[in-house]
Amino acid sequence: MSSTNLPSGTATFLYTDIQGSAALWERVPEPMRVAMEQHNAILNESIAAHGGTVYKVIGDALQAAFPVSIQAVKAAVAIQRKLAKTKWVDRAKEHISKLCCQSTICLSSPPFLELCDPYPRLVNKPSIPHKQTT
Repeated sequence: MSSTNLPSGTATFLYTDIQGSAALWERVPEPMRVAMEQHNAILNESIAAHGGTVYKVIGDALQAAFPVSIQAVKAAVAIQRKLAKTKWVDRAKEHISKLCCQSTICLSSPPFLELCDPYPRLVNKPSIPHKQTT
């Protein structure tokens, strides 16, 4: 998402990331894909409902901006509550009983992304080609 969608003036940023996701992706990739669909729907719905804008997604990490700080806090609380109550779909629930989603909130004035981005050059591990050894 472009920076033109970010709030002007001082903004509040919400960052989320799933704890232990790399191990889950390696151990149970298909159930994790299904769980991520549910996870992303919960995050997108909660962020939009509280006036936020998702501007960056890196693997299972998501970044959103809010024009009002309390809205970011309310979105983070709503996300945690919904994830805790989620009944994971059949293909995922036998492997993933619960996803632990970390949330971080940052208050910043422009330039937003340079000051407040916790993952400016993060590379998603599954996207890195593995070197074959003989």
